[in-house]
Amino acid sequence: MNNKQKLRTIYLVPGQVLAEDIHDRTGRLLMPAGLPLKERHLRVLMTWGVTEVTIWTETQPDNDEQ
Repeated sequence: MNNKQKLRTIYLVPGQVLAEDIHDRTGRLLMPAGLPLKERHLRVLMTWGVTEVTIWTETQPDNDEQ
């Protein structure tokens, strides 16, 4: 099952996938949803001052959800 999770930029790692678009303060698209993050993307996010993004995570269902 795929879930969205908000994560502080400092905890991102290459390979994670954005679940929502990232925009700057004026509304300009910086990075689109679905983008697999690379090391260079992480550096750019830090440079732009982006502190939190939403990523896709894969989780195993609990026994109650089966």
